[in-house]
Amino acid sequence: LVQSPDSLLQAGASKVLLHMAKAESQRATAATHRATSAKEAALQQKHIAEAAQVEARKQQIIAETQRNIAIQAQQEAEEKEAQIKEAQGWMVAFAVALTIAVGKLVFNLLASRLTKQRAAVQDSDEAVQECKADCKAAVAEATPDALLSAQTAGAKIVDIS
Repeated sequence: LVQSPDSLLQAGASKVLLHMAKAESQRATAATHRATSAKEAALQQKHIAEAAQVEARKQQIIAETQRNIAIQAQQEAEEKEAQIKEAQGWMVAFAVALTIAVGKLVFNLLASRLTKQRAAVQDSDEAVQECKADCKAAVAEATPDALLSAQTAGAKIVDIS
């Protein structure tokens, strides 16, 4: 079998083209694999980014929750402080009222005692005056002999005028 140079040339060219086509196909397959790998890597990066966003949102929610808890605790502390101040105010008012009541009681007791003492002094003064009057009357009625007998017996005669 003899082949013509053209057919040989065509066969050679076909082989070269076939080789080129195979090489191009291999390059395309490799490029496809690289593109697929890149696409998978990009998809993984996307999943990582989405997971990071979810985690960031969780952290934001946790931070907001902690902030709200802190605000609520501060409000409760302020309310308790206000209640304590109010209670202290009532305690001071009660102490003042109690002090006033005790003061009035002590004043009334002292005034009552003073009134009783004044009455006792006045009664005592009246008794002394009556006694002086009785003594003056007894001395005035006594005879000089009776006075002398009383002095002899050890009585002292004093002028109580």
